[in-house]
Parts: sequence; structure tokens; C-alpha cells
Amino acid sequence: MQRVIDEIQKLATEAKNFAEAKIESTKLDTIEKSVNLISALIGWKIITVFATILALLITFVLGLLLTKCVGSIIGGFVILTGSYFIILLCIIFLRERLFTKTIQEKLYGIFLKSYKPENND
Repeated sequence: MQRVIDEIQKLATEAKNFAEAKIESTKLDTIEKSVNLISALIGWKIITVFATILALLITFVLGLLLTKCVGSIIGGFVILTGSYFIILLCIIFLRERLFTKTIQEKLYGIFLKSYKPENND
């Protein structure tokens, strides 16, 4: 009878160790995925900052070029602003297709990269 109790205790200890290892593995996997996500966000933030600066400079140059063509500073920048407004409307109407799906696929790729369904055969 003592042998059965010892085997049950040994089995319980092994199950506890397995559960602790599984929890630790899940924590490490979550940390890895979070780090990948944060690094991707930081990378895109840096790209966005430089793209914004570039867009601002290009806007200023285009505004001045249009000023020479139109003959008025206000006219050149109004044409440019109208163009940006049309682009903004297109982005708003197409945001689901352009951004949401792409971002979701990227996040799924990060979080489900190592996911492999278990076979319960």
C-alpha cells in the first residue's frame, strides 16, 4: 500500500513540475511576442516620424512651385490642401482594406507564429 502512495506522490510531483514548466514556457512565449510587437511598433514609429518630416518638406516645396504656376501663394497652397483633402477622404473610405486587414495579419503573424495545434490522436 505504501508503494502505491509513493507512486501517486511521485506522479503528483511530476505533474506539478510539468505544470510549472508549462506556465514558465507560456510566460516566456508571451514576453517574446510582446517584445516582437513593441519592436515592430517602435520601428514603424521611427519611420512615421521621418515620413512626416519628409511630407512636410515636400508639401512646402510643392506649395512654392504651385505658387509660381498659379501666381498666388494662397492659390498654390489651397490647391495643395485640396489635393491632400481628397487623399484623406480616400484613406478614410479605404481604411478597412488598406490598414485594418494588414495590421491584423501582422499581429496574427506575431502572436500565432509558433502556434501548432496539438494532435489528440
